Order: sequence, then C-alpha cells, then structure tokens
Amino acid sequence: MIASSALSCPKCQRTLDELSWHDSSGGRCRQCNAEFVFVEFPALTRAPTRVTPKAVVVSEHATCFFHAQNEAESVCESCGRMLCAVCTVEFSGRRLCPSCIALARKSPKAASTHRVLYGGIALSLAILPLFLWPFTAVTAPLSLGFVIFGWRKPGSLVGGGRARLIIAGMLALMEIAAWIVVLAFGFTRHR
Repeated sequence: MIASSALSCPKCQRTLDELSWHDSSGGRCRQCNAEFVFVEFPALTRAPTRVTPKAVVVSEHATCFFHAQNEAESVCESCGRMLCAVCTVEFSGRRLCPSCIALARKSPKAASTHRVLYGGIALSLAILPLFLWPFTAVTAPLSLGFVIFGWRKPGSLVGGGRARLIIAGMLALMEIAAWIVVLAFGFTRHR
C-alpha cells in the first residue's frame, strides 16, 4: 500500500489516514464518507533507474552533443544529434534529445521528422538550368525565392546550409542580371 499521507480524498481533498483504507485498492474517506478506489500507476512505486553515461576514453569516439565528456550512445531520430545515455529519451517508440522534446512541447508543428534543405534546392535551381540556358529565365527567380524563403528556416545540422543559400542567391542574381542585359540589348538592337 502507498503511504496514506501522500494521498488525498478525491471528493473533499483531505489527507487520507490509514484507517480510511479497506485494503490496498481502496477505502472510504472518514471525513466526507466518500468511497474511493486507488489505481496504482506503475511508475509511482517502481524504483528509479539510474543512468550512468560512459566517459570518452578515445578521442576519436563520438561525443554527446550536450555533454562533450560523455560518449555518444544513440542518435536523436528527429534532429540527428549524437546523445549520451543521460540525454537519450525514449518517447513514443523513438529516441529523441531534450531539445526536440522541448520544441515539440512549444510548437508541435516545429518538431518535424525531416528537414527541407532549401539551400540545396536553391543551388540546384540556379546551377542545373545553366546547361539549358533558356530555362534560367524561370529557374533564377524561383531559386531567389527559395533563398529568401529558406533563409530563416532550420538548416542542415551538418553545415553548409547558409553557404549554399548565399551561392544560390548570387548565381540567381547574376542570371537575372544577364537576362535583363540580354533583353535590353535585344530591344535596343531591333530599333
């Protein structure tokens, strides 16, 4: 039975004493005479498990994103960060880091299972159509749009996201400038 001083009557909220209990599953409040049933939550009586992280022994081993002194034992399935035993949280069958769980609590929409790499899309739209140059009239403004749209979005954890956006933006601006020169030169030539 749970310590009766820790529980209160569901009706009058007064503390239940030991005489209020019939057995370990329920009883009657002596103050308000209300019957109550106690449903034990397994974590309430289970001894807490102690998690001890492994210290990094070899400098080539991966370390935890949050604790550089601890060896990484798993990877966050949402953001890809390396995690030690202390930081790994089993949540709905997935291993997540504390940051992703906090992000999911703050805004469920922000905690996605994948990331769109706008830098890669913008760079592809700026470079690939150069082989068929007339398509750059359409893809250069699209690439610039992806650069602007993706600038404040979360990038790759590996890095290089902002660099791709900058390169794609510069290429798109050069392609747009080239089209302006070509069109301006074409109109003045026909006069």
